[in-house]
Amino acid sequence: MRKLATNIFVLTSLFILSGCDSPAQKIEASFEDYLQRLSNVLEVDAPEPPATTSISLPAKRELIHDIPAITMRLLDSYQLKACGLFHLIAEKNSSLGKVQDKFRNFDYQLNFIDTAYQCLSDESISSEVASELNRVAALKQSQLMLHFENMVFGDDAMRNQLQSSRWLIEEDTWNLGTLLPALAAINKTHILIAKTAPVDPINVTQYQESLDKIRLIGELNFSLLRSSQWLERITILLNANDAQVICRQNRDSTKFRYLRNVFNNNYIEQIQPYSALLDGAYLQASPQLTFLTHQSGYEYSLQSNHERFRLAVKAHVDYWQRLFKRCGVPIGAPNE
Repeated sequence: MRKLATNIFVLTSLFILSGCDSPAQKIEASFEDYLQRLSNVLEVDAPEPPATTSISLPAKRELIHDIPAITMRLLDSYQLKACGLFHLIAEKNSSLGKVQDKFRNFDYQLNFIDTAYQCLSDESISSEVASELNRVAALKQSQLMLHFENMVFGDDAMRNQLQSSRWLIEEDTWNLGTLLPALAAINKTHILIAKTAPVDPINVTQYQESLDKIRLIGELNFSLLRSSQWLERITILLNANDAQVICRQNRDSTKFRYLRNVFNNNYIEQIQPYSALLDGAYLQASPQLTFLTHQSGYEYSLQSNHERFRLAVKAHVDYWQRLFKRCGVPIGAPNE
């Protein structure tokens, strides 16, 4: 047991000396240290760390919808100029308009539909032009969800927001309040489109920069998945070696005492607060992210990874509750 105590001390020292690591590296190290300490106490070889799985989207070509162009059979420039639609179409057909990104294209679609319906209420619009405007506006309305999905999964700002291989750290969550209005605007737009309700032009392009710079959702998704992988691996280790942990009266219960210390020092003080941080961030953001889980062709993995995370935490805590109950010690009791 002296060797066991020495190993635990050495690992503790190494963990303390890792203070130069980045906050994200420290999170990964806390899980690795937890696994290693438990393995030392149980006197078994530590399992290999779970392979890191980045959060990535399929290639753009696999997600982008090919949307047929809509042409107008007639274009009375005088009538359309009077109600503002001619200028809008001209901008779209310019050299810059033809290469605009997915956010600006989506704003154009909303503006076209809104302006077309305003034109229909203009008394100067002839019945022939009105009939054509009705036809084109209805077609564009039917394509809105395709344009929306192209924006969400094809625009670089959104792809940067949704992809990651980095842990979410506490400082990141401080910016969640700044990001949520952008997500809320996009989510509200999606809800209205899904109901085929009229959507007022809201200029989603204004949120593009914050979505690109404040990258939280991909980090949150990665962290939920990575935490699940670690906790699942550690829980398997504990269950597989549970028979080694003896805490009956008049028997050597050293392993249980050491396990209890590792549980309090590593899980309760380090991993549990971080798990609570992730869960809180998800619960705060998820109401504005329903647009990610109700797509026609691809479903982002955030919701399923959160469900997996909750199950992994529950299974892990369940093991400790069973062990503490078996040994007659209240879970979370102070170290001896």
